[in-house]
Amino acid sequence: MNKRITIAVLVAAWVLLSLGCNNKPVFTPVSINYVQRMNFNQWDSAGQPGNPTTTSAAGVTVIYIKSIQNPADSGKTYVFKPAKLYIDNTSQFAWSMSWGPQVKDEPWRAGEVTVAPGQTANNVGCVALPTGGQAGNEEYIVKHNSSTDSDSVLMVPEKQAQVFNPGVASKKTLQERCQP
Repeated sequence: MNKRITIAVLVAAWVLLSLGCNNKPVFTPVSINYVQRMNFNQWDSAGQPGNPTTTSAAGVTVIYIKSIQNPADSGKTYVFKPAKLYIDNTSQFAWSMSWGPQVKDEPWRAGEVTVAPGQTANNVGCVALPTGGQAGNEEYIVKHNSSTDSDSVLMVPEKQAQVFNPGVASKKTLQERCQP
């Protein structure tokens, strides 16, 4: 009789242990807070008022990364890379437009940022994303490509009344719209 109770207790303990081992710990994802600053359809490569040289850019939306919060319980360092952001197509990622190199070294442009657990990076800068078509005044949902690593990221947009659209943008337009 005692042998049966002992076996039953061992089986119950094994079941409880195996259930506990299969559960992954719950943690809060990294959150990227952003605001959409503008949309445009053409890029003025010359930036000369009255004598613009425009190139077609199809549709572009420009977002400003206000903050990246990496919670302490994440247990790992998060490395933000603008190329992980996109609208509809992962092959059309941040700054993938032909004119992107013209603003590569601008201080308002978001670059790679490392955020340790429990830390927050503020006022990261702007990211330009192809919309996949002509951009009007609509808001776009920014997505984060986590397929290249195992990070978990929540994109948090700030709602706006209306999105600014100058039609044609230049370095100056981006600089004006990409301030904290």
